[in-house]
Amino acid sequence: MKIRFAFLVCLICSVCYVSFSCGSEESETDPMTLEAPTNVKASLDKETNIVTITWKSVKYAESYAVYRYDFSSDKTVKLVENCPDTYWQDTPSKSGEYNYYVCANGKELVSQASIVSNTICIEDIIYTKNKIEVTVNGVCFNMIKVEGGTFQMGCTSGFNDERPVHQVTLTNDYYIGETEVTQKLWTAVMGSNPSHNTRSNQFPVEKVSWDDCQTFITRLNTLTGRTFRLPTEAEWEFAARGGNASVGYTYSGSNTLDDAMWYRDNSGYQTHEVATKAPNELGIYDMSGNIWEWCQDWYGSYSSYAQTNPTGPTSGSFRVNRGGSCVYDAAFSRVAARNGISASSASNNLGLRLAL
Repeated sequence: MKIRFAFLVCLICSVCYVSFSCGSEESETDPMTLEAPTNVKASLDKETNIVTITWKSVKYAESYAVYRYDFSSDKTVKLVENCPDTYWQDTPSKSGEYNYYVCANGKELVSQASIVSNTICIEDIIYTKNKIEVTVNGVCFNMIKVEGGTFQMGCTSGFNDERPVHQVTLTNDYYIGETEVTQKLWTAVMGSNPSHNTRSNQFPVEKVSWDDCQTFITRLNTLTGRTFRLPTEAEWEFAARGGNASVGYTYSGSNTLDDAMWYRDNSGYQTHEVATKAPNELGIYDMSGNIWEWCQDWYGSYSSYAQTNPTGPTSGSFRVNRGGSCVYDAAFSRVAARNGISASSASNNLGLRLAL
């Protein structure tokens, strides 16, 4: 009887041990629910308006999603879906107050959102200088502020498609590239350079179609968390004229051809490094000459009616490009001159300038 009882106790203990061991192995190989990230902090560099968000790593997390909450609009924006690190940098495009929070991702699981970070207040520091500096994959570029205003778009003495001259009002401030997109920036975003003239990575990127530009902008926005785009035709012309600071030049920044631009008679029929000619009244370079620049709009005829924030026709066969180029006569580089070609076209004197 004692032998049977001892055997039974041993058997029960063995079963319990095996069961406990199996349970332990399962807990080690199958992660439980992901914990929400903790210690989420946001710090602001007031010289650049770059916000750095940091948090503690989460066990089993493979990446993190970072969100920004804007108090003024009461809206939340996802900045990045799969951040592999425990920090992220954001540069909001306007002043205001912001919170940030983070979720962890791993093995098809998503954690609860973290507690929101401290509030960041971005004042008009860098914006009072009318410039935003943006860095992507180690490449820096500047965006120049253009305050909204009213101007006369078109030209009575130019080509037929520049008429009729009509009043345009832009009610919103916006930012436009200080220079054309360089080959260095394009390569940092896309990983390759399609350009014909590659003597310097500070030359404007060219041989890019309107469709190519949309792909580039989508990737740039993913990398920066911003909403870059091509300028509308009206935004482009207003900026080229010098915005509210315009003194009425025929070309962007000057009436003296060699000061203003690279064009057929001084370029050697080749593109040149950006920002080697005089800037215009807003500090923007090369809006006349060097390369044609894509705009967002469909190409179409002007109307004589006054317009507010026009975006061009709703459809068409061609997309607008502006500014003339190094292989064209100076007349095509006037601030009012227009052109339109197929969105799939690309040439060695056609590139882009960003808007924001």
